[in-house]
Amino acid sequence: MATNLDNLAAIRDGYLAALAADAASPQPDYNIDGYEVTRAQWRASLLKSVMDANTLIIQMSPYRINSVCRT
Repeated sequence: MATNLDNLAAIRDGYLAALAADAASPQPDYNIDGYEVTRAQWRASLLKSVMDANTLIIQMSPYRINSVCRT
């Protein structure tokens, strides 16, 4: 069974795949019922989602603290 960390990594990887696909074959800006979507805004939003997912992955990952005690 996938963990939350695995799910976040899969979501992030999907975002990165969408960015790579758009870089390989850029799509034009479009307008639907007065709502305009520019690819630059879409890419920026997707990149922010990747950064947010990375932040959560880092926060959820196990960590180790090394300390030295000298007397």
